[in-house]
Amino acid sequence: MNYQLFSTQALLQQLYTGPLVPHLDAFAAVLSGQGYSKLTTKVKIRAISKFSQWLQKQHFVIEDINESCINKFIRYRKKRNLRGKDGRDLVFCQSHTFNQFFPTVLKQGRLLFTSSNGFKVWAGGPEKWWTEIHLRSAGLKPVDDRSGYVFESPEGTYPSLAINGQLTDEELRSLVDSLMPSKKVLELSNTIK
Repeated sequence: MNYQLFSTQALLQQLYTGPLVPHLDAFAAVLSGQGYSKLTTKVKIRAISKFSQWLQKQHFVIEDINESCINKFIRYRKKRNLRGKDGRDLVFCQSHTFNQFFPTVLKQGRLLFTSSNGFKVWAGGPEKWWTEIHLRSAGLKPVDDRSGYVFESPEGTYPSLAINGQLTDEELRSLVDSLMPSKKVLELSNTIK
């Protein structure tokens, strides 16, 4: 199945590394059966592939996967990806659960601005509470000076950003301007094939 998702053999060989390889096609089929888009399925397959690659580098087999193993992988990923050059920890998240949760939360916050690409940027409300959930779920210790933003997409999804620290207005606007609605991503991905 994954040969239909990823267009190059080199990418497939890179993804198909480690002890979870025999299960990737079944995982992709489950996601497809649950109605996930091709793009979301690709992202999830890449995430599982990174875990599988890490397992192989650590000389772990499937039977070694337990809570301790997963926590080691989370710490490894945290060190690699979740810290800005200036030391601020950040977590960018979008999930089905948060897509259902954030419309209610936004009513308690305030609309900061709407970007030229159609994303509405929200802040406030129970920000300290959900940013703590985001940061802790990534294995990070939340600080008191944390902040968070919810980006309401033109399609009605709610990606969110939790930061241990603050963003300047320029940093926030630059980040939001770089976001792309999923319909646009799908159009571009179809022209690249």
